[in-house]
Amino acid sequence: MKLSTFALILPYLLATPAAAECGPVIDLGGTCDLAALESKLSTSTCTLEELFPGQDAASIDSTVAELCEYDAPVQFVEIQGTYQRDHNFMDGGGAVADGEYGFEMDTARLKRFIDNSMDNSLISWPEYEQKEDYNGANGYGDNGYMTNFN
Repeated sequence: MKLSTFALILPYLLATPAAAECGPVIDLGGTCDLAALESKLSTSTCTLEELFPGQDAASIDSTVAELCEYDAPVQFVEIQGTYQRDHNFMDGGGAVADGEYGFEMDTARLKRFIDNSMDNSLISWPEYEQKEDYNGANGYGDNGYMTNFN
């Protein structure tokens, strides 16, 4: 099981730039919990303090449990690279759809995923907090998926 450090550290990137040094993904193997994360970090230069600045042990445990529950083996952000690219792509825009830099350049991230990680991958489609209220109010479901996914 993989834990996306991008999703984990996004709220803290501005406050603690060192957290970005932990890399985009921490592969926890078959178990996703705090013990697996601590074990993986014991062989790394990345620390819990970098990933969870200012949080106490109970808060860290709760956050890891929530991320593990959300996490699929491949989060969509790992393919596209950033939240904004995800959102643009899911809205039918972004570099791939707009052809901003040419097809080869615009699809490079997708090709790397296909070449290196795609086999037997389960992709977790993105959910957006602002879509939760919109979807519920407009009969599109009780989730944060793009409306065309409901």
